[in-house]
Amino acid sequence: MDADVIARRVVEPGRRAWRQIRETFGPEVFQESGELDRARLAKLVFSDPERRRQLNRITHGQIQLLMIWETLKLFFQGHSFAILDLPLLFESGVAVDCMEKIVVVSCIEEVQLERLLARSGEPEEDCRRRIQSQMPLATKLQHANFVVENSGGRAATAEQVRRVLSVLRTSRAHWRVRAVLVLLVGGVLTLLTWLVMRRWS
Repeated sequence: MDADVIARRVVEPGRRAWRQIRETFGPEVFQESGELDRARLAKLVFSDPERRRQLNRITHGQIQLLMIWETLKLFFQGHSFAILDLPLLFESGVAVDCMEKIVVVSCIEEVQLERLLARSGEPEEDCRRRIQSQMPLATKLQHANFVVENSGGRAATAEQVRRVLSVLRTSRAHWRVRAVLVLLVGGVLTLLTWLVMRRWS
């Protein structure tokens, strides 16, 4: 699950976050069609830490709820793990303790800047501000269970990802969660049965 994709769903016209952004930041960060102008909003919040905090307060909770819902759906479909792409995992600090394993994708700063410039089409100064607004990569690496070095080509990165996946596929952590869930449901059903029987008697 890609947090950026879910973030786009959260700010679709008419949704709660869309309305709150309009009330907080005004119509100037919206296109004539009513769609959020993400580039204009990004320029505003990455140059002003307080405005960035305001946006995070509006969107993060709703993004997290959607991701929890999507993760639960995968869990009940029988999947053994879900991969969550969370660019601001450490910055938000909310979901870190919920992660079984953390994979940090590392990249030298020059390559990171070059790729962001190519992808976003934004001026270099804006791209540098966006990178600097995040926690330093060296700090993130200290919390990683796995590191994927992404400064090179796609083939080298893909091979590292395959190695991480092979470890994740052998994990039995999901069985612990399933066992706890079965115990909880069993406990609730036992309690309800006891209450019903007591009332009848």
